[in-house]
Amino acid sequence: MDRPVAESWAAILGWLEACLPGAFEKLEPASESAVREAAERLLPGDLVAWLEISNGFAELGTFGNLIPVLHNPIPFQGMLSSRDQLRRSYADWPKPGSDLPAGSSSREWLDEFLPIADSGTDVWLFVDLRPGELFGCVGQFESEDGCASPRWSSVAAMLADVAEALTDGRPALRDFANREAERGVRVTATWSPTVQNGRLRWQPDIQRT
Repeated sequence: MDRPVAESWAAILGWLEACLPGAFEKLEPASESAVREAAERLLPGDLVAWLEISNGFAELGTFGNLIPVLHNPIPFQGMLSSRDQLRRSYADWPKPGSDLPAGSSSREWLDEFLPIADSGTDVWLFVDLRPGELFGCVGQFESEDGCASPRWSSVAAMLADVAEALTDGRPALRDFANREAERGVRVTATWSPTVQNGRLRWQPDIQRT
């Protein structure tokens, strides 16, 4: 899914405007200060490119979840404040995962994680800023289980996956499901979008054993 961020986001916006206008209206416009700060912090280029055209949602949860299965993009300042909050929550925990390359599993929230999407619960999507070949990959962190394999190799891959699921009917997280199956995970679903009562939901449509 080698697709530019701007192209994927334009496809997502077109779908939202046509199929979920309530969500489209809650998108935050790009913020020059957020883009400048993100670039100064040496964040992944595709994340900066995303912030150049959108700054998340002003309000979460009223229209469903844009990113499968539970999440919605948050504004850049929300990313920073959420990271600070999570850092404080895990300040007294050992962090052996900090010494591992990006994409490695961790039971604890690491200082090198930057949340980019919120579920309204204790499950976060984050960009992994540890060095390594998978620098900038997108993982899911849960307070009880931590994080395992990355869901997407990059922000650009995540947006391309969502765009193709919304506009082309290609199930989201198919590549992730295939990778999990290869490493012996018994059941992993792929997901297709559906709009019910003005809310975007993701339904499991393939079970892999």
